[in-house]
Amino acid sequence: MFSVAKAKRQLQLFSVAKAKRQLQLFSVAKAKRQQQLSSVAKAKRQQHMSSVAKAKRQLQLLEKCSCIFALPKLYRC
Repeated sequence: MFSVAKAKRQLQLFSVAKAKRQLQLFSVAKAKRQQQLSSVAKAKRQQHMSSVAKAKRQLQLLEKCSCIFALPKLYRC
C-alpha cells in the first residue's frame, strides 16, 4: 500500500530536484548572456581603438602633407 507520508516525501524530493534543475538552467543561461555581453563590449572596444588609431594615422599624414605644402614650390615633390 502506498502511504501518504511516502507520497509527500517523493513529491518533496521531486520539487527539490526540479528547483535545482531550474536554478542550474538559469545559471547557465545567465553565464552565456554575460559572456555574450562581454564579447560584444570587447568587439566595440576594439573597433573604437581601431578607429582612434586610424584617425591618428590620418592626422599624422595630414600634418605631414601640410608641412610639405607649406614648402616653396621648388622643394615640393
